[in-house]
Amino acid sequence: QKKSVSVDRKALIKRGQLTGIWVVANQKQALLRWVRVGILNDDQAEILSGLSVGDSYVLNATGRLYDGVQVELN
Repeated sequence: QKKSVSVDRKALIKRGQLTGIWVVANQKQALLRWVRVGILNDDQAEILSGLSVGDSYVLNATGRLYDGVQVELN
């Protein structure tokens, strides 16, 4: 049985019909990952594919994010 992944809805990025989320990859680099969203609650979104349990994602950022940019975790 697969575990459900939920994220804060504020972390989701809409680009046309696509939905993505900025994840923190190896060496603390930001990468935009496209995800498939399931049930949306008031402040949470169920992620059906594209994100695994334990993946770190960006909830808010002070600067511009783009693929490969170094991020500082707080």
